[in-house]
Amino acid sequence: MHIPAYAHATIRTGIRAEPTPGQMRGLHCCFCDTPFEDRAPIPLNSLAESDLNACRSCLTRLVAQARELRDTAHTQEASRVEAERDRYIARIDRVRQAAAAVTQLAGDSDLEPLRAAWLHVSLESAYAWATAGKREPSLADSSDTSLRDAELGLFIEMTLSREAVADRLAYHLISDDSPAEPEMCAEYECPADCSGKHEISEIDCGPDAIFEDLMGHGISCQSPQRNPTGGDAEAGA
Repeated sequence: MHIPAYAHATIRTGIRAEPTPGQMRGLHCCFCDTPFEDRAPIPLNSLAESDLNACRSCLTRLVAQARELRDTAHTQEASRVEAERDRYIARIDRVRQAAAAVTQLAGDSDLEPLRAAWLHVSLESAYAWATAGKREPSLADSSDTSLRDAELGLFIEMTLSREAVADRLAYHLISDDSPAEPEMCAEYECPADCSGKHEISEIDCGPDAIFEDLMGHGISCQSPQRNPTGGDAEAGA
């Protein structure tokens, strides 16, 4: 009789700590202590320290019991992983909603730049805490589309939020460093107490300014050369 590996522990647990004389001589089943008589004994040499034998009916019962325990454990584990997945998705979806809100607020001219910076910092903290919850190996290896969709949605919203805050703060720093232009107050319809400082929201530097600016930092971004056939070739090749 084949005894599956998952049943070994259950079978060992069922063996008596002090076998009877008949069990020790291999004449009785080590579980039910019934004489074998015309029944074929099944040796448990690989599962017991002593040379004990068991009857087929007892082994069949114990294997079935072990299978039920294994299946129950698998079901409970699957339920636990599913619950953890649902909690993880709920956490990152909440952060996704927060990221979308920060994106909207960052584009609001009435929101102070410092407040936008704090919103960004607190959002990044929430993002770090939420994504750190994905420690479950079965979650990391999950092929569940709902999990992938939730993570993709979070990635997109976080990217948009970071871009919006960076854009807002970059223009604020430039505006703050720019000289006052009181002559523009009439065009901007500023209040009477305006200092002449105006927030810049858009600047077109042209296609080459970034490369020239980087050259000032010693960084050169070479464009790929065109070979005679029209394909790209690496510079210096």
